[in-house]
Amino acid sequence: MATRVIRAFCRATLVLWVASGLGSEPLHISPRPASEAAGLNVSDPQLAGNTFDFRTCEGVLDGNRDFGLFRVKLAMPGVKGVLAWSTNDGSFSYEWAYPEGIAVQLKATPETGRVGLVYSVFNRTTAPLERVHLHTCVTTTEAPRFFPRLTPRHESQLPANTRDLDYTELFTRLFLWKSDRAFSLDSTEHHRRQVHLSLLPQGEAPIQWAWWINSTNTFDEPLIALASSDGQWTVGLWFERAGWASSNAGDDRACFHLFPLFGRIAPGDSATVRGAFHLQRGSPEDLRKRLRPLLEQSRRETKANQR
Repeated sequence: MATRVIRAFCRATLVLWVASGLGSEPLHISPRPASEAAGLNVSDPQLAGNTFDFRTCEGVLDGNRDFGLFRVKLAMPGVKGVLAWSTNDGSFSYEWAYPEGIAVQLKATPETGRVGLVYSVFNRTTAPLERVHLHTCVTTTEAPRFFPRLTPRHESQLPANTRDLDYTELFTRLFLWKSDRAFSLDSTEHHRRQVHLSLLPQGEAPIQWAWWINSTNTFDEPLIALASSDGQWTVGLWFERAGWASSNAGDDRACFHLFPLFGRIAPGDSATVRGAFHLQRGSPEDLRKRLRPLLEQSRRETKANQR
């Protein structure tokens, strides 16, 4: 118990340290009407006209198996008689139960330069879940400072039934990290020829699911970050543990994802992962430097769990 308290105190101290030096006003968040994935509108008052649809749960997976997509449909706060968002002191939260016996809880709290996230997954089935991860999504459709420039089709491998332009310019500004070095998604062996590109953490067994094509490249920090077209701002996702990263550049969602990893959950048990949606001035590397203490803590805990 004492160890858990110490870890919680250290984590809170690190979060306060990371937030220092940014602006003074929290990000603006609100539930997105008619979302099928518990979407939150996220914006910064200093970045007028740019709103992100942060889809907090497009689905829950156990390894390669999902429990249904686009099911998390919540009414607005205060609506009675149906599952709805709850709100308290500026935070928004929900619990969503899948018929298969899996439940997800989320609390999202607006802070300076970020939205703090706490996810919990509950296993209310009679069998263990071995490799639980959760599909988040950040779309750039309504954020023109981040939305990609359209690219001629010959530079990618679009499906035959799509139009002649794609959004793979996004890959040139979307970054992961390996061995303390950033790399953009267009630097994998697929370059910009694959519009549904995914990457796994170093050392993790492959996941084959939906339309994603895994690169042979891997990452070792649970952070994905996208630079604005002018290089002045960065949007990103960070989690304590991540099980997969990906980006869809085949349609005008022009989105990216980082899946929080919950690992094995026994029947009747649950697991919690903390993280954040970041939107702040500076480059992806600036964001990574601010998060360095949290990333180092995640690396230590991952190594300890692998022993």
